[in-house]
Amino acid sequence: FSPAALRLLLDYYWPGNVRELVRVIELAVKKFGDDIIRAEHLSIAIESVSEKKADIKWVNDIFIDGKKVCGILSEASFSVYTGKPEYVVVGIGINAYEPSEGFPSSISDIAGSVFDEPAADLKNRLVAEILNRIMAYYRQLPETPYSEEYLKRSIMTGKSVVVYSGKEVKNAYVLGISEEFGIKVR
Repeated sequence: FSPAALRLLLDYYWPGNVRELVRVIELAVKKFGDDIIRAEHLSIAIESVSEKKADIKWVNDIFIDGKKVCGILSEASFSVYTGKPEYVVVGIGINAYEPSEGFPSSISDIAGSVFDEPAADLKNRLVAEILNRIMAYYRQLPETPYSEEYLKRSIMTGKSVVVYSGKEVKNAYVLGISEEFGIKVR
């Protein structure tokens, strides 16, 4: 972790040993690349703290009441020699609260927030719960990364989508999610 990232982790309340947490995440990244922070971790954590149902839009977006409240972005670089990750950069964007001036008109119909009103310690509790979910996932590895929880929360199954493959564009129907987290369409 960079000094800024470590400071961020230390600034948040986490009911456990932070040094252990940092070590576990470092080991998980080295061993499993960018698969240590997953949408179901965030969905469960958001539900636990906000008491709102949090669904997943394939593959890394979290929705509450049909609006996006969170997204995960990860980028990894793998060694040409070993095939193992050299580094992984993970970003999690969470709309904890709606901005006081509201969301910009260009996204107001699709953006939402986890909490209705600012309150003491809610963001800290959410971050702590996310970290706890990541730790729990790490402790059960190397079991299969396939997750029934992810499937239960997916809002894509049964939806019509547009599939782009090169220059070809097709309308399709989402049948589900594969064990490799690919989207299955007809």
